Amino acid sequence: MTDNNNNSDNGNSNGNNNVTTPPDPAGPPVTTPVTTGNAEVDACIVDVKNGYEKVKGLLGAPLSKLERMRLTRVPSGVQQLVPELVALTLTRPGLAQYGTDPAELERQLTLLTQLKTLLVEMEPLYTGVVDTVSSLTSDLNQAGLHIYSIAGRAGPIDPGVAAVVEKVKATLARGPRVKHQVTKIAVKTVTVPLDTPVEPLPTAAASTGQTATSGRPGSK
Repeated sequence: MTDNNNNSDNGNSNGNNNVTTPPDPAGPPVTTPVTTGNAEVDACIVDVKNGYEKVKGLLGAPLSKLERMRLTRVPSGVQQLVPELVALTLTRPGLAQYGTDPAELERQLTLLTQLKTLLVEMEPLYTGVVDTVSSLTSDLNQAGLHIYSIAGRAGPIDPGVAAVVEKVKATLARGPRVKHQVTKIAVKTVTVPLDTPVEPLPTAAASTGQTATSGRPGSK
């Protein structure tokens, strides 16, 4: 006689059992599907993830903020001439920087053109999602402020309403964070030896007498 209860001990998911085989530590990572409750959005998420997996091997490592600041930038006109400059190295390898393979430069240029095309195709989706999220956020923020205003004038009739109003009031009381700009002024330090003689400042009478003397005829 077969014991059906043993199915829960073998680590497999059979029938209606909820037990699943644990992931193999040496195998690929198990990704949890993202669900939003919207079939169209969920399908798009799956397509985006699948698309990323297809091109992931062509992409470099993510750049830090500092690394982005250090990227070499040239005027757009010069950037359009870079393909011609790279083409020169294919027939004249001596023009390439020491240790640079002209064929590798051509491969990078081809990949750049391909990824730029991908960016153009991604732009409608990215811009559309960002703009829609921004618009919805703005509309809901405005609606929330109206609700807060109406609820605040209603008074502490409903404890649930009063609790939320107090939370919003406490958050608004903190105010926005203001970044203070610090201006550093360079201070010039002058070192004077202690044994340096200091000449006394001329007095007003001495200055007047000297001026009067210098104005006499025949004075030298």
